[in-house]
Amino acid sequence: MPVAPRSVPGLQRRDVVFKPFNDARLSAPILMHVQADDESVCIRSLLEQLYALYRAEGIPHYEESL
Repeated sequence: MPVAPRSVPGLQRRDVVFKPFNDARLSAPILMHVQADDESVCIRSLLEQLYALYRAEGIPHYEESL
C-alpha cells in the first residue's frame, strides 16, 4: 500500500482511491541514496537538519554519516 502526502488526492484520478489515516503516530521512512564519494555540503546540511528535527521531536531514527 503506497503512502502519499495530503496534496496528492487533489490530482483527482478516477482509478485511484485515497483513504486518510487518522493516527498521528504513523510515519514513513525517508530513504536517501548518494554516491559513495559524494561529500556535498548540501547533502550534509540536509542530514543535519533532518537529524536535529528528529531529535527535537523524539522521532526514533538511525544517524548515518557521509
